[in-house]
Amino acid sequence: TPAGILLDNFGARKLLTIGALVCAFGCWWFANSSSLSVAITARILMGGGLAFVFLSSVQLASRWFSKRYFSMMIGFSEASGMFGAIVGNMLLAIFINNIGWREAFMLASTFALLLSVLSFLFVRDYPNKDEVPARSRLTVAKVLVSLKILTRMPLIWLHSIYISLMYISVTVFSGLWANPFLRRAFFMNLEQATLACCLVLAGIGMGSPIAGAICDTNKARNICIQISALVMLVLMCIILYVPDLSVPVINLLMFALGLSGSGIILSFAIVSDLAPEGAKSTSVGLTNSISMITAVLFQPVIGWILNLLSNEYNSKGLEYYSAEHYRMALSVLPALLFCAFVMGVIIARTNQKKLSS
Repeated sequence: TPAGILLDNFGARKLLTIGALVCAFGCWWFANSSSLSVAITARILMGGGLAFVFLSSVQLASRWFSKRYFSMMIGFSEASGMFGAIVGNMLLAIFINNIGWREAFMLASTFALLLSVLSFLFVRDYPNKDEVPARSRLTVAKVLVSLKILTRMPLIWLHSIYISLMYISVTVFSGLWANPFLRRAFFMNLEQATLACCLVLAGIGMGSPIAGAICDTNKARNICIQISALVMLVLMCIILYVPDLSVPVINLLMFALGLSGSGIILSFAIVSDLAPEGAKSTSVGLTNSISMITAVLFQPVIGWILNLLSNEYNSKGLEYYSAEHYRMALSVLPALLFCAFVMGVIIARTNQKKLSS
């Protein structure tokens, strides 16, 4: 939310430039850290510098492209982010193995510094200088007015809940619990399970621009977010409850799971459209903050359920739990996806009432 507020007031060019500088300093500081507290602080700086990237792409897409292509451009932004996450993690692992982790993060610092320079030189907030509005001074009162307007818009809250339910299902499963579940339930090795989890990200990256291109009207978006949740629900149930799936089938299902999860990006586009001018980035930032916070808070829930299912512990850790333990604990995720589908239906009906009134 703070990132959205700052973007609405200062624009993407300044914040991308400063954000990349902060990230570069964070990488440099982390590479030279000698204590845990310094390393943690440096990592926080790295994350803080990157906080503006997605919201900046949303803001720039709304200003440089017509509404017809807005969802597709956000999809391309999400796709590039997912591609960067996959390739970046692979390159980081290669560099760490070959030149060491300190040198790898020094290299990352140099790259972030280069991005800062490129952002300053090439990013422009508006296509034409004549479109640049006069900016008023950022005040607490101005921020509170923007937030007050947004919090009184029911559709923004409904979309925030929808995104949170979908995002929890993606991140909690593929980001944390899918790996031990796949190894236990289908006897996959670590490399196979890791690849399957990466395919979820690849599916989101490929599906986001496609969903944005196909669903380019509010009516189409409302239908697509329902279909997205429903398909994701079916795929999640197949992965969790159908036994004896082969590795290629699991890979296909995991990729399709990410592909269907690309409906999340459509809700971000709708939220941006709903918000008044001057509060669009704030609205997307508010929605994104809600989904991130709920996902982080929900990740330990699966572990807590696993602990409830068993009263024995030993040195095997996660390997102790059976496939049935994981299936029972992860059954929360299909329930959340069903709630997301219901929320999609409610959004469509609320939007229809708004248009007819």
